[in-house]
Amino acid sequence: MKKKLFFILILVLSIMTYGCIKESYDMERLSEKAEISPTIAVPVFRGTVILSDAIKQSDTVVFDSDKFVRLVFRKDSMIDLKLRDYIDVDNLVSFSKIFTIGEIGISPFQASMGFTLDEISRKMNTVLRNQLVSLDDGATHPFPPLPAVNTDNKSFPSFANFQNAVFSSGFIDITVTNNLPVKLDSIKISLSTSVGPVGNLTLFPVEPGQSQTSTLNLAGKTLNNTLTAAVYLLGSPGSVTPVLIDLDNGITFTANGRDLKVSSGRIIIPAQALTGIGNSDIIGFNPGDDIELDKLKIYTGILNWQATYNASLRATVNLSLPTAIRNSTAVTETINLSQGIAQGNISLPNTVISFNSDPLQPYNKIPLGYTLNINSNNVLIDFHSTDQIKLDLNLKNADFDYIKGFFGQRTESIKEDTLDFGIDEFIRNISGDFFLADPSIKVDYSNSFGVPIEIKFNGMGRKNDESVDLGLEAFTIASPSAPQARDISSTFTVNKNNSSLPELVSLPPESVVFSGSAKMNPAGDPTHLRDNYLYGNSRFLGNVEIELPLELSLTNLQLKDTTDNFLSDDEGSDINSDDIDLAKIGLTLENRFPFDVSVKIGLYDSKTKTVKSTIDLPELLKAAPVDSNGKVNGVTTSTSNIEITNEFFSNINSTDKIIFTFSTNTTDAPKNVKIYSDYGIDFSVSAFVKTDVKFDK
Repeated sequence: MKKKLFFILILVLSIMTYGCIKESYDMERLSEKAEISPTIAVPVFRGTVILSDAIKQSDTVVFDSDKFVRLVFRKDSMIDLKLRDYIDVDNLVSFSKIFTIGEIGISPFQASMGFTLDEISRKMNTVLRNQLVSLDDGATHPFPPLPAVNTDNKSFPSFANFQNAVFSSGFIDITVTNNLPVKLDSIKISLSTSVGPVGNLTLFPVEPGQSQTSTLNLAGKTLNNTLTAAVYLLGSPGSVTPVLIDLDNGITFTANGRDLKVSSGRIIIPAQALTGIGNSDIIGFNPGDDIELDKLKIYTGILNWQATYNASLRATVNLSLPTAIRNSTAVTETINLSQGIAQGNISLPNTVISFNSDPLQPYNKIPLGYTLNINSNNVLIDFHSTDQIKLDLNLKNADFDYIKGFFGQRTESIKEDTLDFGIDEFIRNISGDFFLADPSIKVDYSNSFGVPIEIKFNGMGRKNDESVDLGLEAFTIASPSAPQARDISSTFTVNKNNSSLPELVSLPPESVVFSGSAKMNPAGDPTHLRDNYLYGNSRFLGNVEIELPLELSLTNLQLKDTTDNFLSDDEGSDINSDDIDLAKIGLTLENRFPFDVSVKIGLYDSKTKTVKSTIDLPELLKAAPVDSNGKVNGVTTSTSNIEITNEFFSNINSTDKIIFTFSTNTTDAPKNVKIYSDYGIDFSVSAFVKTDVKFDK
C-alpha cells in the first residue's frame, strides 16, 4: 500500500501547498466518526525543460556550434598492427649446412733400402759365393754369371707421416738403382705391410749404374707405415770384360709415395683447404608464403652461428657474404673450430643485404662463400672421410631500417560472426518506422606500411524476417609512397554515400552478421618491381569513431513495455481506493521538439490476461513545426486532462503489471527533422481532486 499511498500523497501535498480549502471545519466538534468531502482545484507547478539541461555535453554527446546534437562513440587504437604482424622477422634466416670433410691429401713419403752383393751371394751356391769372395781383392776380373735369387724380405724404414691409412688415391713409385758393374736381368718385387699385401711389380733389365722405376696404384690400398719388399732377382749374364768386384756394392730400392689422398687412418694432415666440399652455397630467407624479398637494411642485429664438429682436426672456416654490405664492405667472418660445439655471432650494424644476385631467382636468397682449412698441427690423429662439420646460422634481435620486396597477395579473412545486441524483446515491442538519416563509421588511421591493402567488409543487419545488407564496396587503404615517404595519415568513412548504413541502423537490427577479408597487393606484382616497403617502426594505428547525427524521422513509432506494478502494495493503510472519488491533472505543454507523443497506461492482470483500467493520453505532446531544413521554427501548445478515477485506484492492488504504450511521430514524417540542444518544453500542471475520507477518532 505504500507505493499507492505515495502516488496519492504527491497529489495531496501539492494541493495543500499551492491550493485553498473551500470549506473549513471546527475539528473540536468532530465526532469520533467523521467524513470530509472537500473538492480541491489548484495549480501545481510550472517549469521549463531544455534538452541541454537534461543531457549534458560530453565525449559522447556533442553539441555543434549551431547547437545541433550528435552522438559520437570513439575507440582509440582499435587497430594496432606492427612489423611482426606482417612478417616473422625472428625466423627470417635459418641456414643449416653439414660439411663432410671427405678425402684429404697427405704429404709425399720416401724411404730407401737395398741389398749388397754380399747379401745376394749368400743366397747362391757355396762355390759361386766363394768365387765372388775371392774376386773381391781390389783388382779387376771377369764377373761370373749370376743365377736367379730370392732375397730375404726386407722392410723400408717407417714412414713418418702416417701410422696406418686407407688410400683413396695415390701412387707408390719403386725405383731400382743398379750399383753393380754388370747388367741385372728383370727384377720382381712383392710389397706388403703387416695388414696385408700391397702389390707386385716387375722391373725390366737394368744396366750397370742405371735406375728403373715401376709404379703401383694405391687406390683402395690399406698400408701401415712399414713397407716390406720380397725381391726376386732373375740373375745377371755377368761380364767377360774385367770389372772391379766389390761385395759392398749392390742394389738400392727407393719407395716414393705421391699424389696421396686418404679416406681414413691415423695420419699427419698438412695444412690444406678442402676442395671437395665446394666453396659456395645459398642462404635462404623464409619470410613467408609468396613473399619475395629484394633488399633490406639492418640497423643493428647479429647473425648467430653454431658449429658442431666431430673430428680431431684443427679447422678454420672463412665465411663471406658478398651481397651483405656492412659499412661499405662485404661481411666476412673467420670461425676457428675444435672438437665439440662452438658458438659465436657476426655483428651486422648498418648492413644492407641484396637478394638479386641470382637472375633465375632474384629474391629470398643470398650467396654464401666459404673455405675450410684443416691441419693436424704435425701430430698423428685419427681421421675418417665421413667426419663432419655442421654449421647453423640464424638472424636474431634484428632492428630493421627497411625491408623491400613483394609481400604477396595474402588474404586474411574476417571470420563470420554475429553481433547480437540483446534487444530482441525490445524489437518485438516496437512497431512503426524509424530512420536515422546520416550515421557514419569513420576510421582515422596512420599507416607506415608501404603495401597496398584492399578491405572487403560485409555486414547484414537482421530483424525478424527482415534484413539489410551494408552494401559496402571493397576499398583500398592509403599507403605511403615509399621510399620517399614513410608514413601517411588518412580517413575512411562508411556512410550513406557509399553504403546502406542508414537503412541498416534504422532497421533497427536485432543482430548484425559481419565478415570480410583483407588482401595485400590486390593488383599483384605483374612487373616484378618488388616495391613494397616495410619499416622497422612500421605500424598501422586506427581509431574508430561512430557518429550518429540526430537527423531522423519517426513514423507511427510505437513502443510497448510491460513492467511489474510498482504502485501496488499489499500492506494495510488508513487510506484506500474509496478515499478518492476523482483526481484530474491538467497539463499545458508548449513544445519546441519536432515530435508528438501519445501515452497509454494500463493496469494489467496477467492471470486473467485483461486490462482492468486505463489512462489514455492520445495527444499528450504535439509536434512543433519545422522549416525546410528540418529545424524547429515555432512552438506547438498541447493541453491534456489526465483523469484518474476511483476505478483506477481500486484496480491498483488487484493487478500485477502495468503496460505503457508510447506512440510518436516526427513533424511531417517521413520528412527528416533535426535535434538541437536548445529545444525544450514549457509546462504547467494543475490538479483537481475530490476526496471522501472516512476515519475513526
